[in-house]
Amino acid sequence: MTNERRKHIDAIFLSLLMILSVIGTGAVGFAGATAEQNATSVGSVAEQTRQNVPDATIDPALEGAEGTVQVLVLFEQTSVAPEMDDETAIRLLKEHAAETRERPVSQLESREAVEVQNKFWLVNAVSVTVNTEAVDINELATIDGVKSIVKSREYTVPEPQPSADSDVTPDDATYGLDQIRAPQVWNELGTRGEGAKIAVLDTGVDIEHPDIELYTEDPSDPTYPGGWAEFDDSGNIVPGSEPRDSHYHGTHTSATAMGGASSGTAIGVAPEADLIHGMVIPGGSGSTEGVIGGVQWAVEEDADVASLSLGAGCGLFGPVYNDAWIPVIENSRSLGTTFVSSSGNSGEGCVGSPGNDFNSLSIGASDSNRDIADFSSGQEIDKSNWENPPEDWPDTFVKPDVSAPGVDVLSAEPGGSYQELSGTSMAAPHVAGTVALMRSANPDASVEEIETALEASAEKPDDWDAPEDEKDTRYGKGIIDAYAAVDEMIFVPESELGDVNENGAVTVQDVQLTQQYLAGNDPANFNPNLADMNRDGEVTYTDLNLLQQKVQGTLEEGEIDVSNLSAPDEAEQGETINITADLENLGEEGALEEIELHIAQNESDLGDGEPAATTPVDMAPEGIDDPVDRPHESTVTFQVDTSELPGGTVHYGVFSESDSETGQMTILGSFFDVSNLNASDEVEQGETLSVSADVTNTGNQQDTQTVEYRFDDLETPVLTENVTLDAGESTTVEFDADTSDIDNGTYEHGVFTEDDSETANVTVLEAFFDVSITDAPAEASAGETVNVTAEVENTGNATDEQTVEYETMPRNVDVAVVDVSDNEHGDNIASTLEEHLDTDIYNVDVVTADELPGAMDEYDTFVVQRFGSDQVASDFLDELDADQSAVYLDSYQGASSYAYADGVYRLHNVRGDPVERDASSDSSPPVTIDIQENHPVFTGVGEVGDSVEVFTGSTIWGSWFDDYSGTILADADYGSGSAGPAVAVNDDKNEVLLSAVGRDYFTEEDEFTEDGDLLLANSVAYLSGFGSAADGTARARDETTANVTLAPGESETVEFTHTLDDEIDPSIDWLHVVSSEDDSDQSPLDITIDRGNLTGTVTDSATGEPVEDATVSVDVAVDDGNYTAVTDENGEYRIDGVPSGTHEVSMSAEGYDDVTENVTIPVDDTATLNVELDPTPGTISGTVTASDTGEGVANVTVAAEDDDGNIHETTTDENGSYSLTVTAGTYVVNVAETPDDYRPDEIVTVAPGETVDDVDFTVEPREGVIEGYVTNAAGIPVEGANVIDADQGAFNVTTDENGYYRIENLDRGTYALRTTHDRYPDSDITFTEVAANGTTTQNLTLGTFFEVSNLSAPSEAEQGEEITVSATVTNVGEQEDTRTVFYFPPGTDFGSSVLLESQSELSEQVTLDGGESATVEFSYAIGSDRAVGDYEHGVSADEVVSTTISVTENESSDEANFEVTELDAPSEADAGEQVTVSATVENTGTAAGTQSIDYLFDGAVENASERTLDPGANATVEFTATMPSEVGSYQHGVTTDDDQRLANVSVVESEPDPAYFQVSDVNGPQEAKQGDEITVFATLTNTGDETATQTVWLFFMAASDTVEPDYGALGAPEMMEQYVPQSSRQVTLDGGESTTVEFSYAIDESTEPGEYEFAVSSLQETKAGSITVLASGNQTVSHPDVPVEMPALTGEHGQFEVVA
Repeated sequence: MTNERRKHIDAIFLSLLMILSVIGTGAVGFAGATAEQNATSVGSVAEQTRQNVPDATIDPALEGAEGTVQVLVLFEQTSVAPEMDDETAIRLLKEHAAETRERPVSQLESREAVEVQNKFWLVNAVSVTVNTEAVDINELATIDGVKSIVKSREYTVPEPQPSADSDVTPDDATYGLDQIRAPQVWNELGTRGEGAKIAVLDTGVDIEHPDIELYTEDPSDPTYPGGWAEFDDSGNIVPGSEPRDSHYHGTHTSATAMGGASSGTAIGVAPEADLIHGMVIPGGSGSTEGVIGGVQWAVEEDADVASLSLGAGCGLFGPVYNDAWIPVIENSRSLGTTFVSSSGNSGEGCVGSPGNDFNSLSIGASDSNRDIADFSSGQEIDKSNWENPPEDWPDTFVKPDVSAPGVDVLSAEPGGSYQELSGTSMAAPHVAGTVALMRSANPDASVEEIETALEASAEKPDDWDAPEDEKDTRYGKGIIDAYAAVDEMIFVPESELGDVNENGAVTVQDVQLTQQYLAGNDPANFNPNLADMNRDGEVTYTDLNLLQQKVQGTLEEGEIDVSNLSAPDEAEQGETINITADLENLGEEGALEEIELHIAQNESDLGDGEPAATTPVDMAPEGIDDPVDRPHESTVTFQVDTSELPGGTVHYGVFSESDSETGQMTILGSFFDVSNLNASDEVEQGETLSVSADVTNTGNQQDTQTVEYRFDDLETPVLTENVTLDAGESTTVEFDADTSDIDNGTYEHGVFTEDDSETANVTVLEAFFDVSITDAPAEASAGETVNVTAEVENTGNATDEQTVEYETMPRNVDVAVVDVSDNEHGDNIASTLEEHLDTDIYNVDVVTADELPGAMDEYDTFVVQRFGSDQVASDFLDELDADQSAVYLDSYQGASSYAYADGVYRLHNVRGDPVERDASSDSSPPVTIDIQENHPVFTGVGEVGDSVEVFTGSTIWGSWFDDYSGTILADADYGSGSAGPAVAVNDDKNEVLLSAVGRDYFTEEDEFTEDGDLLLANSVAYLSGFGSAADGTARARDETTANVTLAPGESETVEFTHTLDDEIDPSIDWLHVVSSEDDSDQSPLDITIDRGNLTGTVTDSATGEPVEDATVSVDVAVDDGNYTAVTDENGEYRIDGVPSGTHEVSMSAEGYDDVTENVTIPVDDTATLNVELDPTPGTISGTVTASDTGEGVANVTVAAEDDDGNIHETTTDENGSYSLTVTAGTYVVNVAETPDDYRPDEIVTVAPGETVDDVDFTVEPREGVIEGYVTNAAGIPVEGANVIDADQGAFNVTTDENGYYRIENLDRGTYALRTTHDRYPDSDITFTEVAANGTTTQNLTLGTFFEVSNLSAPSEAEQGEEITVSATVTNVGEQEDTRTVFYFPPGTDFGSSVLLESQSELSEQVTLDGGESATVEFSYAIGSDRAVGDYEHGVSADEVVSTTISVTENESSDEANFEVTELDAPSEADAGEQVTVSATVENTGTAAGTQSIDYLFDGAVENASERTLDPGANATVEFTATMPSEVGSYQHGVTTDDDQRLANVSVVESEPDPAYFQVSDVNGPQEAKQGDEITVFATLTNTGDETATQTVWLFFMAASDTVEPDYGALGAPEMMEQYVPQSSRQVTLDGGESTTVEFSYAIDESTEPGEYEFAVSSLQETKAGSITVLASGNQTVSHPDVPVEMPALTGEHGQFEVVA
């Protein structure tokens, strides 16, 4: 990041860096300004703080805050210059923060309810908690120095959905790394991120994962200082925290940035970069302060890039715009830390914070197909969303900036495994890793240079329709290309070494500048990189001497020799191959060159044209041990994709500036060469253009390709043909192209294969029939014949015949849909209008709000979805002409500024009409409009009184208005109580207010109904003067045609005669239109109409009296006026100027039925139409209620009698309501069948059409009855039972002999009944409803009864057999009770007294609630002496249920029964371990038997043993089994034909057995003489699992003649305690491996003849052999009389040491 931390000069410089070095050498890091100079220059920056800052602003999110809240208090901000060194810049930021906030922080700390939690310097702010119950936040804003108060937001992981753990299969790299070409960076550009530092700020990281290594300043400290920090919600570092992942997110993102490839698949972009990690969102969420604290830490730890896969906002209320991030990001970038942030997973329309900050590098997510994921956030953002945005920000800007792989990204998972995740969280670390590669390649690159290179090298797919060089809300600038971006960081300087002033020549002036530099001066125009002549990273006097020699011409200049060129001899077409070459710098100075790879079909073409690949090299001369880049000898490798190379022999070469080496290889593939293109160079439009070409496969493999004919753009094929060719084969392809739709001009066209093409130019000749109307009448009447003349001239360059056409057409209407930019609503509304309006008349465009001022004169009608601001609305209204019109849509104004219709909202704000406007976010589908007045906007939608659905989606945030100067036509009901006027027109017919179909954040276009869309289209048609979109009348165009043939330059006059339609609409502006196929001309036509008058009288049909104020309307098909009149006091009316013809006339008056008549209006005369109107019937309505409850009474007859005795009757409905339709008059209204003394009559007078409400009556209810029967639980009637009122004691009746009772004279209501009897417990209370004049039946029950059912018993059993019998017992009574339930076995006397006797000993006591059931079960052994025969047996409670069982003779024969007991089996074993399983098997049968006893493992027989057992005998069986190698849970055990015993066993990973060196086959001679050398052999076998190395020893000792020694139990250490080793061998063996060792031993000549032993010892055991030592010259054995004395264990070399 900073130059101070760099120990060497990097050879790789950006051109911009070289420009900066002229401005200030401190940026290069050799000498530069002093700290004091820097401090002075930056001090001026610190003084240039924002002036005239307004009073402190308060985050709107804090409005109404309750309880204790956490806020950021911001003070005066400052910034630092990127050129400043980090130490100085950080010091100045800290000093500025301390000075400017000392007093305000002191005032904050002095308030009891305010606590300062943390202080930041990267942003001049403090974290504060405020108890809003004690302190008003507004009070804090008054503190001098406080600039703004921002609510602390929750920042979260944009939660991806993790897949199941991925089983990683070895692969070179993930698709994401391949997509951005990271492996190509590693292989060709030579960097894997070395020296760069990545800060990932996330949920933590699992440092035990094999692909993750965390940086630390002290490896012995478990807190990983400098590489790990955890932050609390106030942004403080948590002391003592140790690395861990609190989630899984941080491990995944960290590994994507820099992970390794231990699985065989590379997962990290910059695997050699240093990783530091800040846990800022523990568990997946954290605070603003916590994240800012992490960024501040990362900057101070000198991170090159900070990667933030987190965000806030984009929920229900849209994004968060946080001013606190502005200085954080600005200062981070100035201090050299690139700020990378995910854009979010909310899709298009919202980018979360901090990714929406202008200076953040915001990242979108691509998938493996290079498409952008639907979830990837993107947005055009308005600067005004921030309270105090920097002035240099543009008014609007697009996020994301770039995109990177973010769908199904494979990376690390805590615990050492891997998983695929999707999200922009996964995309951001791809970019962070790429930044690390760029910084590694060029440590001095600035943040701005890095971001510029990333954006400039990013690419979008070829089929993407947005401009490549502009950002869009899906890709940004495109998907990053790490290779191109890193390559941009690397370049060879244009000036040669020694040209330190870069003037194009190495001269004495360069020597002088270098001398000044070495003297400690700061010479101008000095590039120290070019002064480093020997490329060791320093400018020293050695470089000065080399420079002087170069100027003198005595220096051997840097020159790169190329040798040892290597590449495969042949390769499959499409295979990726490596071409390598050795380089050597032959000069005495460094060599900075671009090494080029050239590939050509002809060797002679090598070195010409553009190279296939290049790589910059910076090579030191011989003798430089630590060069900045490469030593004087090096190797370059080029990766070549052969898919674009032709099949056959190709030549290649590696070129330096002074040398090259070439070679050739064979590409196994095809090459379809195109030649002999044959096509006309000129063709008339409409003619067929015939094209042919030869295609030859010049490769060496057969292939099939699609041969394409392309025209003009040469990208898109027009015609294709599939061609298959053997090697060397040719064919001719032919294409016939249609030129009918091709305009006059010269075009390039040709034939293309996948490998080659040949093109030519063709000129298309085209006729052009220019049309001019020379004579046409300006006006005509309906039905009139008109003559029109036009001149047609062929101004083109081809002869043609065309049909020239005359027609009458309505004028065009230009409609603009007004919306903010990048909003789909505008396009959707335009599509809806085009679908419902006549596109021959209407031209519909979308105009953005910022384009509106310049487009006002271009449109007739505007549909306003969104203005976006009051100012835009005000300017629009000022510019709107009287002949222009507008439809204003509207909705609730949510947080996403682009999404909500605001037309009516802005009218209310700007002009105050409508006076009232309201909205709600509380709604429920569907949205309906209730039509209050008929109007053309409702044509095809509905009419007065209709409720019409206009929206059916799940959510719409509706609005409504009131107190409007125009006419309200309909209300909208949005559900959930949200409703109000939503459709209105003004009196000038140039404005429609239409809230009901406003689009908002939640609406989808297909959720608007056809009626809703038609309402919108009708509104536009109405304002445009065409009535409605649904009205298809009077707009058909009659056509008159003429065929004209013209050569170029010829012209002809064409005359048309046409009769106008009799019903042509005169209200529309018409046009004469004459059209050729190329051109048209038009002139205006005014339609005139013949007219007459209408007069007449309207009278009452019943009285003959005139009807005053009756409305008379003439419905004229040609709607060019209002033909309506109102009758005077004499009932007379008159309408003048009505179009002649037959029309429909409607008459209406209050209190009368409407009448419709047809009338014919004469030309220039008056028609008379007199009409009688029938009085409209009136209505009498009311409610009949009960006197006791006030509730409505149904089915009551209500009668109304007039003065003539005529009676009108009806009955009340279920609510007691009624309605009577009557003629006008006076009526006596009464309730039928009312007692004489109760006459609630009403006298009512009804006028024509009048409705008389509230003619109500009250009636007395009649008495009711309860009757029924009382029985016991068994259903037997109970006589003498009392039925009483358990609540009020109002009645007490007794049942008769049938158990019947009846209670009369009861008021309607609910009664509590209980029945009692001396023999039974009282019953429970039963509540019974009694209706007026009704009888209720209520039966009652006394006592309980336990009923028996569902008897289950065997029908047959043998003597001595045990049987099971069960039954269901149910308490059919109403109360809890207890019974003893008996089982009566076979042989029971089931006489009448069986219930009383109950002699059975088998019983069970059962307690049951009323209605409850239980199952009882009995077991009974049939006596072995029970006589054979049929018996009755059963179960009893309050009743007996029995069945028959047949007892049969026991005919069973003796048989064996092998029962398994005492299973002994392990519950856990190692994989592959041998275990022992045993069990006891006993013959519990009555006969001897032989069975196979099996060992069963996981359901399969693994071993078997056959045993024979007498009755009562048992035996123990034992099996040895080997456990499977696959770990898991299994069952195993022992089974016989009759029984089995199984146990669970867990097979676990076995611990490897330690190495054990077993000694065997120890061999040597049986005898030897004194002084002989003997050879001893032994076999060593490692019986363990682990590889080991041991020292194996040979011992030689006298044989024991007393006790046989047990050498096998002795290892080498124990042997050494008793004997001296004579020789050793070191042996290494893998587990299970064997080897033979050989020892030589010379028997000392002084050794006494006799019996001896030789032994070979490993660390664990010893094996020995015998030998007889003979006297020199003797062949017989003599035994010494005394045992040989053992030598001491210490010799001349001291104590013997055991070597293991």
